[in-house]
Amino acid sequence: MGRNTPSIKTIVYKYVNRLSKIVEILPQEERIIFTNYLNDLETTISICSHIGVDDPLEILFIHLLRRMKDLHRTW
Repeated sequence: MGRNTPSIKTIVYKYVNRLSKIVEILPQEERIIFTNYLNDLETTISICSHIGVDDPLEILFIHLLRRMKDLHRTW
């Protein structure tokens, strides 16, 4: 009997989709920041998949840390 568990990438993108619904109602300036934040998320997912994660939100947090310098420039 096998188990079907969604990949971490699938789960992360479910969070992103949920957050995107919130972002739609934000001011345009904030939407742009969020869109910029998501750039290169694939790389962070790949990096995290090598060590494994317990919570998909860890990936979004690590990605935020990676992107902070770039996001700071847009503010």
